[in-house]
Amino acid sequence: MKSLPGILSFIKTVDTGSFTRAAQQLEISPAAVSKNVQRLEDHLATRLLNRTTRSLSLTEGGQMFYDRCRDAVRDLESADQSLLEHRGTPMGILRVSCVSSVGRMVILPVLPAFLAKYPQIQVEMVFDDLIADLIADRFDVALRGGRGNLPDSNMVMRKIFSFNVGLYASPVYLKRFGEPETLDDLIHHNCLQYRIFSNNRLLEWALECESKKETRIITTTGNLTANDSFALEAMCEAGLGVAMLPDFSAKPIVERGRLKRVLPEYALAPPNVYACYPSRKHAPLKTRVFVDYLVGALKTGLSKGN
Repeated sequence: MKSLPGILSFIKTVDTGSFTRAAQQLEISPAAVSKNVQRLEDHLATRLLNRTTRSLSLTEGGQMFYDRCRDAVRDLESADQSLLEHRGTPMGILRVSCVSSVGRMVILPVLPAFLAKYPQIQVEMVFDDLIADLIADRFDVALRGGRGNLPDSNMVMRKIFSFNVGLYASPVYLKRFGEPETLDDLIHHNCLQYRIFSNNRLLEWALECESKKETRIITTTGNLTANDSFALEAMCEAGLGVAMLPDFSAKPIVERGRLKRVLPEYALAPPNVYACYPSRKHAPLKTRVFVDYLVGALKTGLSKGN
């Protein structure tokens, strides 16, 4: 099929947004990619891409052609990848959806060693706090926190690690308003609230005390609500109020003297982070080695403040 190089170059150009990035994935020169696409357009007698010095965009005909060819090209790539995997070589683009705070503070630090171990895997990290549709959004794996049932009977949910969530405030705030000595004191403090994006609910302050073997739910109020833990962390560090923060992100700020753990005997029940991916029977090797690597790299967990 004479037009196959052009089709591959066209699909990769659209997927990556440039001739240069397409060339990197196809391991040819950008000029060759551009020439392949031009030959395809000549063959079809249709302009597929609008080109400017700064950007590329699909024409109406290009969009139609892309929609028809996209899945076929990915099926070809999957067949090629499956044969290589049969020979024990994990490879290909691994698309990972990950909650922002976990991705930046926990996953990224261990990622370089993974990429060094598996040089034929290209990881595409997407940081967001939405619940991704793995199939529709073409993700290989999603890293999400929580408990409960599997989101889908065809999905595998594997625990990666757990972490602590404690109460923090800045020295500036505590000097001005005093440090809470009991949970009841929190009622009189400005408590920064975390809103769970997926269900639009506020995160409940259900605080456990291991020594007292008790859990208490505290009704708090405050003048700031956010669905991003980094935003709450920044406002807490700025002296706005008391916040529940993951220990793995708060600890470096505590060490700099910008935050202080308050009521340290109390904490949220350690949340778990899971890797969610399609049925183990059909999971590609690149997904399996990635999940296995995370389990191994984070096997000590973060629930002890690691």
